[in-house]
Amino acid sequence: MKKLLILSLMGISMMSMAQTDTSYWNTGLAGTFTFNQISLTNWQAGGESSLSGNVLLVFHANYQKDMWKWDNRMEFAYGSNRQGGRFIKTDDRFEYTTTAGRKMKPDGNWYYSAQFQFKTQFFDGFATPEDSVKISTFLAPAYTIAGLGAEYKKGEEIIFYVSPVSLKHTAVMDDYLSSIGAFGVEPGENGWMQLGAFINFVYVKENLIQNVNFRNKLDLYSNYLNNP
Repeated sequence: MKKLLILSLMGISMMSMAQTDTSYWNTGLAGTFTFNQISLTNWQAGGESSLSGNVLLVFHANYQKDMWKWDNRMEFAYGSNRQGGRFIKTDDRFEYTTTAGRKMKPDGNWYYSAQFQFKTQFFDGFATPEDSVKISTFLAPAYTIAGLGAEYKKGEEIIFYVSPVSLKHTAVMDDYLSSIGAFGVEPGENGWMQLGAFINFVYVKENLIQNVNFRNKLDLYSNYLNNP
């Protein structure tokens, strides 16, 4: 007897757009849940049954008035896959980015800008499903970047930020990971500071194909103090 059952539920999403009392703010909340199940019984081609799911929540609040702007974006994401009786994380992150700027020219797309970015995760991470020793956890690591620079922004489609002077702090707020010097901290320390250059590039294409949006983000950081 051969039996192959694939159950897929994708793209259960919700979008809520809310406008404040003035026209200067644009806020929105987007959420996506994806679920996939594969069940194999006496499947001679090989393979394993699996169960996976992902949750993503994105909130933005952007302010624009005359020469000034202030953009905020917050992301929560978690994903897990169960295969062969083992659960494996496929996504786990919290990100917050805020950028304030003033236009260089009234009709231009360049801004004098300051940006703050914070990243971490929610749950313990392991090198393999069989491991019992964690390699990461909440606030271990946590990355904070703050700097001054310039930003090019063309609507919501292209955002390019470059900072020649940015501080980056890596926090490891877990006793075990701190004791082994994980993520570059000195053994026993809870963090270390870097000074360097930072580049952030975002490209968004709505309706790349029907009902499909594309978003790509690239972050680059170089530490002036150690092997720049």
